[in-house]
Amino acid sequence: MDPLGRLEELRTRINAQQREILRTIWTYLLANGRWIPIRALHIQCGGKATVQEALKPLGGSVVLEDHNSGQPVYRVTLLGVLVSTAGQTAHGLLSEYLRWIRERALTDGEMQHVTADLVSAALKLSESDARQLYELIRLGDFWAAGAGGGPSWRVGLPSDVEDLPEDPAAYIAAKALEQYDAHLPFEANKRDAYIFQKSSVESSLLTTIPVRIRDRDDQSNIAFLPPEILHQSLAGRVYDLLMSGAYDTAVFEAFRAVEVTVRQASDLTAEDVGVWLMRRAFDKRHGSLTDARVPEAEREATAHLFAGAIGLFKNPRSHRHAPIADPIEAVELILLASHLLRIVDSRSAPPDGSA
Repeated sequence: MDPLGRLEELRTRINAQQREILRTIWTYLLANGRWIPIRALHIQCGGKATVQEALKPLGGSVVLEDHNSGQPVYRVTLLGVLVSTAGQTAHGLLSEYLRWIRERALTDGEMQHVTADLVSAALKLSESDARQLYELIRLGDFWAAGAGGGPSWRVGLPSDVEDLPEDPAAYIAAKALEQYDAHLPFEANKRDAYIFQKSSVESSLLTTIPVRIRDRDDQSNIAFLPPEILHQSLAGRVYDLLMSGAYDTAVFEAFRAVEVTVRQASDLTAEDVGVWLMRRAFDKRHGSLTDARVPEAEREATAHLFAGAIGLFKNPRSHRHAPIADPIEAVELILLASHLLRIVDSRSAPPDGSA
């Protein structure tokens, strides 16, 4: 079935109450600039039991609890927006934007960024439409980089801008559905357990027959990594997971530690996650973890380093369950996470180096 057909089929399986709860989460973000606290949604939509009963069949590919830091919140994914009562409007707005930037990019080879003022004038958007468009761009990762979430937002063109179809509606649906897993729980603790269990099963399927040989080889391959060379955040649980052969889980936990540490050190909120969090924290002009003493190009490169590491090695393994079967790859990635954590430490330490 084509992506638009799959999206429509999913819409038909969602009842009016579920669509309205999704819309409530989305409109709260648009009105307040942050995701809705869990208890606030329960109060607005009939109580905890009612909300959880409605959300459970939708799963974590549509809506999810986020307990990463600060106040626990509910978030919707791009797919969650598209199947909500606000979905058709959001889909149309995003399609119009992608069609416009494709046309602009194919005629202006120097164009690298889009501003709220520019797109609002071109598409005749209201301030609320421009705000919604920004959140859709961010939620669907239809950008290369961004800065600010207010009326004067600015985003980079997506890397595949030249390859966008003339009618991007199906492209948007495909991107929203590419990580869909009907069995992924929406509850934070159950979601993590499901991801870890699934990745472990997939890894074991690759190694069932040669497991004894693999274990011996693995131990010799990773024996050279003493825990004391790792950042202190990784020397405990992550190292133990690595030594036990749980490579996927070890790498996931290592890069999740990077994400949590960056969020805490930059004093950002639970709404700031993944690549977006790294872009904000290390923004070359306004990021709280950027080093103003180094050249602008180096500051920008640092933001790319953190955003790329999280985008490649943390987020895909959170959603796509890509197995890591090679112990050397796991060691290399954990060492990268360790180095990133040391960079954060150096940026968040007192200027005189004192504790």
